[in-house]
Amino acid sequence: MLTRAALELQKSNFALIALTVAKEKPSFARPSYFYERSLMLRFRLECLNTSSVGFETSRVSSRLEQRVSSDRHARKPDGSHSSRKSTVLSFVAVVCLGAASWNCGPSQKELDIELERVRSLKGQLDTAWSENERLNARVDEIEDQNNQLTARLSALGQNVEELETTRASLESDLERTQRALRELQSRERQAQGRLETFRNLIDRFQAMIESGRLRVRIARNQMVVELPQGILFDAGRIELKPQGEETLREVANVLATIADRSFQIAGHTDDRPIRTQRFPSNWELSAGRGVTVTRFLVENGVPANRLSAAGYADTQPVASNDADEGRAQNRRIEIVLVPNLDELPDLSSLQSSN
Repeated sequence: MLTRAALELQKSNFALIALTVAKEKPSFARPSYFYERSLMLRFRLECLNTSSVGFETSRVSSRLEQRVSSDRHARKPDGSHSSRKSTVLSFVAVVCLGAASWNCGPSQKELDIELERVRSLKGQLDTAWSENERLNARVDEIEDQNNQLTARLSALGQNVEELETTRASLESDLERTQRALRELQSRERQAQGRLETFRNLIDRFQAMIESGRLRVRIARNQMVVELPQGILFDAGRIELKPQGEETLREVANVLATIADRSFQIAGHTDDRPIRTQRFPSNWELSAGRGVTVTRFLVENGVPANRLSAAGYADTQPVASNDADEGRAQNRRIEIVLVPNLDELPDLSSLQSSN
């Protein structure tokens, strides 16, 4: 739409164009010229009163042609005047159409406003692109951090599994160690108990040890009270001598005071063979002597359920049988302190494995 000021300016432009034409064509300045000028002014007014320039230009051109045609019929025909009139009207129409088409575009102010708005939008677009690039870089950075964290979590997960496996293994080892420690502590207590018993027995047998009637020694981790055969028996016999009975009574008094302990009475001989109707070999002789001592101890107060008898013949010598002194040491009665079952090693694991 043309503003009021633009329309006024356009009127002045049309006037200047008309005057210029009149100056350049002096032949137009005659009575018919004023008629034609009036037609041109009416055309200009028609152009200024329209709201749509392109459409109204077409209408005005059509109405102008109708008026010129009607004027031709109303006035006397004049060929030169008609030709000149047509020339002027054509020129005026061209000028009006040019002016109308020039005034249909936007004004400089509107162009400046649009240009400023385009520049502002371009700046906003550049800013948006910069922000988009910054955000894309941030996204890449976050993705890298996420990948690193994922890798660390995966590594930590593997480490946790390894640590759990190690922890389970350590707990198992700790349990075995604690169990072994408890067993060792129990064995230590038992060993301390046995040691105390040994010391007690030695103290009680001290007088007999000093008199040479017996001796105490440790064999195969067992305490053994050893009585020579010469004090207890005559050669080749199983009956106790009076001196032997006296010695065994003293031994029975000591053994009866030791609670919760079992004893094995074992007979031993030298390697000289015996062949009699009663003792075909040293096995029968050694076993018979063991049974004789066992019965005598029971008769003198030692509980029978804590005693047992055995014969080993000449299989466990304590000295060489090449000399009389060695053979005398091998002919003996041993009272062995039998370990309790709870003092024996725990073999349950071997049974479960089989």
